[in-house]
Amino acid sequence: MALPVRIWHRGQVMEFDEEVRDASVSLREFREVLARRTAIAPAEQLLLWIGGGGAVRLAEVRAEVQAVEAMVPVLDALEEQRRMVSGGMLVLVERCGGRPLALMRRVLGEYAIALRATGAEAAARVRALGTVPVTRLVAEADARLAHAAVSGGEGAFAVADVCGTAARVAAALRWFKREHFRWVQRPPCRSCGGDTVGAGVDAPNAQEAQALAGTVELYRCAAGCPGQTRFARYNDAAHLLTASRCGRCGEWAQAFTLALRVCGVERVRMVFDCEDHVWTEFWSDTLERWVHADACEEALDQPLLYARGWGKRLSWVLGMSARDDENAVVLADRSRQYTPREQWPEMDRRRQQNSGHLHDVHTLLQLLASLLGGDFDAGSSDPDPEEECTPNHADTAQLLRPRQSGAPEWITQRGEGGCRK
Repeated sequence: MALPVRIWHRGQVMEFDEEVRDASVSLREFREVLARRTAIAPAEQLLLWIGGGGAVRLAEVRAEVQAVEAMVPVLDALEEQRRMVSGGMLVLVERCGGRPLALMRRVLGEYAIALRATGAEAAARVRALGTVPVTRLVAEADARLAHAAVSGGEGAFAVADVCGTAARVAAALRWFKREHFRWVQRPPCRSCGGDTVGAGVDAPNAQEAQALAGTVELYRCAAGCPGQTRFARYNDAAHLLTASRCGRCGEWAQAFTLALRVCGVERVRMVFDCEDHVWTEFWSDTLERWVHADACEEALDQPLLYARGWGKRLSWVLGMSARDDENAVVLADRSRQYTPREQWPEMDRRRQQNSGHLHDVHTLLQLLASLLGGDFDAGSSDPDPEEECTPNHADTAQLLRPRQSGAPEWITQRGEGGCRK
């Protein structure tokens, strides 16, 4: 059966010949055709298969047919006799160690997480449980707006004083960080509650897998209690928000993003950087732009927090959200939005070094979003983040603090202790 199959290689897209569009084509034959089209020998090929239609199906295939990614649903057949899923497939081809493929694997992993954190169905389920005090948070937001209105128009206001949605997000940030969610650097001993030390990782058990745990960190008691303490890294936003209520930045971002949906903030998305942090954005009709919100730091509308406050050297910053009417993703390149203008050239050099030519990666992200039934915003017209932020009475240097969440030694190890202006 002929299927719409495309190949991406070195910034170009090609349709497959009929000889490789049949489900009976073996992997060996498939690689030989790719070698003729790309000049990459079969043994040197590194492939990333992305199936369209329905759930994302992702697998990395090296010459020896390695194990597939565990973060998202995978293809069932990766042996010599390969059957392609209906609905089309995009095949990314690079030499072993190809740089763009690492970014695509990260994007696809985050895609599955974002669907669960931003979708309307999960928000409706959690809202019915009453975990999020929606009535209280809405009342706090309304009170803040009313106070700002009575105070008059002197000076500049924070974003939450002029935007109803932002006021609701500000109330949710306070509740989430101060009352609801807990940061876990190392979990306490399950026997005595004392300190623990790392003891490796394990695969999730049946219960942990049900809540979509990717890996499970193991810890042993520093005082010598028998047994181990398990810390599952869950990827189910509803479970994180209603049951486990703890974790690090990934868990915080997932749960908080879903909490905003529960509070009636309709347009939200998760944002991740390739330097290992995740946060939330929401759309403000009043400001007509996407606004930054970081639950870990209780930070609102501070896009330069990471580059200037933490001292991070950012490369790729991507926003991701789900459409309610379909199982589709909306991707956006937000890198410039979180980087001071004077650092843009340096950031672009890092992006090219890490992932390849910027235009090629944007082309690939556009193809990926299209295959998943969504859209991609390259962000080429993003304004200077310093010009876009709502003015605030507080001193900017005081607002953009080094990282607050996490143990001091962990923050230092990650280079997020703030030393770059």
